[in-house]
Amino acid sequence: MSFEGSLETYPLVDLLQWIEHHHAGGRLTLVHPPARRILDLVAGKIVYASSTLARERLGTFLVEKKQVARPNLFEAFARHLLFGESLTKTLIDAGFLDESQLVKTTTELAEQIIFDSFRWNEARFEFDPDYRPKPLLHIHLSLEAQILAFRGAKQFDDSSRSSGYRRRGGTVEASALVQPTADDDTLFWRAVDRASSDDRDLSADDIRQRQVSFRAFLHLARQTADRPAELFPVFGEIAAMLHPRLQNATAPADFVLQLSALDPYLSANMLLLGNGLTTDRRYGISTPREALAATGEAAMGTLLTGMTAPTAAQRTSDDAIEALSWRSSLAQAVAAARLAEYFEIDREEAYVFGLLGGLGYGLLLPLVLEVPFPSRAFRLAAVEQLQPEIGRTIADRFALADDLSLVLSSSGQIDADSPPVLQLAFLAREFSPVNLHGLEWRGVGLEPQDLVEKLRIPPTLARDIREDSERIFTFLGLPF
Repeated sequence: MSFEGSLETYPLVDLLQWIEHHHAGGRLTLVHPPARRILDLVAGKIVYASSTLARERLGTFLVEKKQVARPNLFEAFARHLLFGESLTKTLIDAGFLDESQLVKTTTELAEQIIFDSFRWNEARFEFDPDYRPKPLLHIHLSLEAQILAFRGAKQFDDSSRSSGYRRRGGTVEASALVQPTADDDTLFWRAVDRASSDDRDLSADDIRQRQVSFRAFLHLARQTADRPAELFPVFGEIAAMLHPRLQNATAPADFVLQLSALDPYLSANMLLLGNGLTTDRRYGISTPREALAATGEAAMGTLLTGMTAPTAAQRTSDDAIEALSWRSSLAQAVAAARLAEYFEIDREEAYVFGLLGGLGYGLLLPLVLEVPFPSRAFRLAAVEQLQPEIGRTIADRFALADDLSLVLSSSGQIDADSPPVLQLAFLAREFSPVNLHGLEWRGVGLEPQDLVEKLRIPPTLARDIREDSERIFTFLGLPF
């Protein structure tokens, strides 16, 4: 049976020593939002360690150590994303890395991850003794937990002595289990308030029902968001146009980029690969064009060919909600591109901001159907409250550039001092002829007309945006 708690109550050094003493095996997950680290153990010994922090990813570490060339790493990463095999196995099977080198480098990275984890005294943890680590070829780190705990604690004590840090012992009891936080309760009451115009005169039982459904949705959403970064299914209509050209090697870069502009999920997948070696979000990839340049056509071709294959999971416009969400993404992308010059933002980047702004909503949409919400109004309000958090998780997992991350994680409240990229997203939503992204963008002391007058946006722009959107919808066979 798994147990969880806080490293502030049960320090990592004590936890590792307990695991060593009991010869325990399983998976220890450490979460210090937005980062997460995983330690896999067999008979009390650490056999695997990984991290979502960009600087601690194996691929980044291998390139920094000059053991794998960047093009080869991107090729292996593309295969890893497509087939779900470990990056280590993919690298060795492709002949990009010698196994003995990998063992040495993986051990060095694992120790770095573990030692730095002793600084996470405010992180929460979960230990799952039922998890059975999968053998990574012949790689067995067999790191002694107790020795690492001693060395790590000493390093931490040496570096923290001046800060007055004091360890607090304790045992993991039921009271230490992670419970909904005060912030989660705030989200719940905001959802109740947002739905109040439709949900009126709620009884105590009504409130309890909403609380149960909200917590179930919250748990499901975070559980989904906590998974390692994975590819989004793309629209079948786009895949059908792209896959044959890729197979016949007749898909030039411009053709690929044109189709990526028509599918938010295709663009997002290209950014995921493109940011595979990004360690500083200030320099993150923010457009498919940049992603293609960073990875090279070979690696990107591998990714695109695999995810557009007829056997791959795909979305379809036959689903009414998917179709409406698709139209909304495209219309907001068109609006953002048309408005970009008024905010002095690159037009291509602005288009991507509009296209991907609803990724959080796209992830939540299938989940909301799995929870029995007591009313439609409350269901929509719950999605709105969670969308910024899920959007931020996606941005962190995909290492998206700062401006795009701001759009995905925005609460939707915009004022005169908000960054230009958020004001652009706010106004693009107002100008878009189709809107279905859950989050309602609201001006705080700022009306859309205020920006229109301030920026001297011509009254004909709304018509132009609508006409551009209609042309795209017609090409894709999407009814307006």
